[in-house]
Amino acid sequence: MLEVRSLGKDRGRGLVATAPIPAHSILAIVLPDISVLYSAFAGSRCACCYAAKPPSEDAQGGGWFVCPTCDQFILCPECWAMLPANEATPKPKEDWIRSLSKPAGELYDAKRRWVRVSMAAHPLSCAWYNELPAAVRAPGQDTDLLRFCLSYGARVGQVGDTALATSIAVLDPNTETQSASTAQFCNSFAHKIVRTFSSASSHAAAVRSDAAEKGAEGSTLASTTSSTPSSSSRYAVEAGHLRDVLLRVQCNSLGFPFTSEETVGWSLQETLCMVNHSCNPSLSIICAEDSTEREGILTYMMGNEKAREIQSSADPSEEGIVEKLHPLLRGCMALKALRNIAMGEELTLSYLDLEQLGDSVEERSRELSERYRFLCVCSRCQQQRKTS
Repeated sequence: MLEVRSLGKDRGRGLVATAPIPAHSILAIVLPDISVLYSAFAGSRCACCYAAKPPSEDAQGGGWFVCPTCDQFILCPECWAMLPANEATPKPKEDWIRSLSKPAGELYDAKRRWVRVSMAAHPLSCAWYNELPAAVRAPGQDTDLLRFCLSYGARVGQVGDTALATSIAVLDPNTETQSASTAQFCNSFAHKIVRTFSSASSHAAAVRSDAAEKGAEGSTLASTTSSTPSSSSRYAVEAGHLRDVLLRVQCNSLGFPFTSEETVGWSLQETLCMVNHSCNPSLSIICAEDSTEREGILTYMMGNEKAREIQSSADPSEEGIVEKLHPLLRGCMALKALRNIAMGEELTLSYLDLEQLGDSVEERSRELSERYRFLCVCSRCQQQRKTS
């Protein structure tokens, strides 16, 4: 139903509907290509699905994995169970998910890879992070961009996550429209990261070697991903490459959990980041586990007929399918149609909070200009400019 197309010089690339899309339909359910939690949440939310750790749980209680070296990486019991060393044999839950539908099985595979590559990269990014002075890592310090760079460097430069590098490279860095201050910041930050971590330190090398040989809390790097880190523990991403990644972050990142609740972090996702802005959008990004979107999520995952059967069933086992799928859907992004969309129509999102700024074209224009460096010419903006 979706296709990336060139929309001309003024619009660049965008996502277009390849078939008519009914209102309220779910068009896609995807995981981020990479995400990072804000510092205030990194020690209390799962790094892969963003589930909040219950306050009553102790450091390693209740099946939660908490990195023993830093306080910036934890995994919930469901994500922790997806690592090879922790998977049950036989695998009744995985078998049940695969029996539901092809989309369910594909989403399970994607999430398992997401968890494994995140865990594979963490020992090295953690070692780099802990080389920094305690003052930099102290509570209250904003380290999300720093941790993003370390995670990206570990995944692309060491674990060999070429899929991540490719997905981010597809996004437009908008180098011609970025402000001079933004471009200077990205360049300076990238060079500082590379200068600081490109020389292998004894601490990083020891942590990487120990993790590779003995495993980190029951999960070896070799078993959590099909690729293993290189023999060197240096930061292997070049400064120019990292600068361009940071420029893409500036104009493409998506806050999550994609609801009106408090934003706990941000992410990049190749398909969703291709969607252009409109103040009269045809799409919204929602949390896939949102209980109010049950019908649309079921239809996407299982097809119209099976979804209707489940919705109308009095069988408790059928009724519980959504609840059983909740851990799989948690942390996933879903694209929802806000209205009927015609075949060939460009799909759009609002980059702004329209509940707050919907009535003021001046405020929306100012926000878009400062943050994204463009002027919106959607039908809503044009009409409001005529009457303002």
